[in-house]
Amino acid sequence: MSIRKEDLYKLIDSLEERHNQSAYKLLRKLINGSLTLIDGMFVECDDTPMSKEEKFLAEKAMREYKQQECIDWRDLKDDL
Repeated sequence: MSIRKEDLYKLIDSLEERHNQSAYKLLRKLINGSLTLIDGMFVECDDTPMSKEEKFLAEKAMREYKQQECIDWRDLKDDL
């Protein structure tokens, strides 16, 4: 489906005034690349520095992965 800018203009024109700021922020984030669409969901990029705890946990997870100490997703899914 090809979406024309005219279609987008119609959507924007149909917005209630109270949603203008949210729509503006959403479009700005799409334009500047800080928001992306993954599996049909908008996901905001997190570019904040990692805390010491987050770095420790990420490094620990990578070590476990490299040593094959991970649980296979299919097994985990069955347990859930």
